[in-house]
Order: sequence, then C-alpha cells, then structure tokens
Amino acid sequence: MSAASKDIIGSPVLHELIARVAFVMEDFRKCIFHNQKAAKLQPDECSHNNSDIGLAYYRLGLQSGDTKHFESGFKFCRASLELNSMNSNAMVNMGLIYKHQNGIEDALKMFKAAKQHDPRNVASLVNIGCIEFEEYKHYD
Repeated sequence: MSAASKDIIGSPVLHELIARVAFVMEDFRKCIFHNQKAAKLQPDECSHNNSDIGLAYYRLGLQSGDTKHFESGFKFCRASLELNSMNSNAMVNMGLIYKHQNGIEDALKMFKAAKQHDPRNVASLVNIGCIEFEEYKHYD
C-alpha cells in the first residue's frame, strides 16, 4: 500500500471532502460511505458526519423513491443530536424528512429549534418561510 493510500484511509478530513464531492455529484451512497469512514476515525467528533449521513439518506430516498431511506436518515440525525444536542444542521435535516412525509408541524418544530440554536442557519430560515407561506396561502 502506498503512503498516499495510507494517508487517505487514516484521514477523516479527506473522507469528508470525498463525501462532499459525492453529495454534490448526487452519489449519495458514496457520500454515506465516506462520512461513515470519517465518523469511525473521529468518534468523539462525528456529530456533523451523522447529520450529513442523515441528509444523504434523505436525498437517496428522494432519488430512489424508496422511503426506507428516510428512516435511516432519521436514525443518523438522532445519533447526531445525541452527540451534540445543538447541531442545528441535524435539526434541519430531520425537519426536511418530516416535511417530505407530511409532518408539517413536526418539521416546523425542528426548523424553529434549529433557528433558536443558530439564528444564522439559512436552511432553517428558508424552510420556516416556505411553510409559513404555504399556510398563509390557505387562508386567502
């Protein structure tokens, strides 16, 4: 095994970079794989990896039409919040899954919790606005 291969295998940062590229390229299985590798290499600091895995499972569910991936997404978002109860990205990701499954009230709770923990979390603000806009349209 080359020195470069050993560096990649042992580097959570490189696995995270590969995972990000895979996510952008919509290769969600590869994204999950590399985030899981990064999480194993840094078990005390893997809340963000679990959150990213949760989001990748959500997107995989949308892409494949297989709703079992949403449950996996919930599982990893919950794991993320167990490690860091203030991980606003994990809250947003759970909210996205709830929203997709028509759990609008639960989704709104998650987005608002994310906003409370991080008022600059753009995803929470956008999703709150979208839900409130949809509710407002029903009253016209």
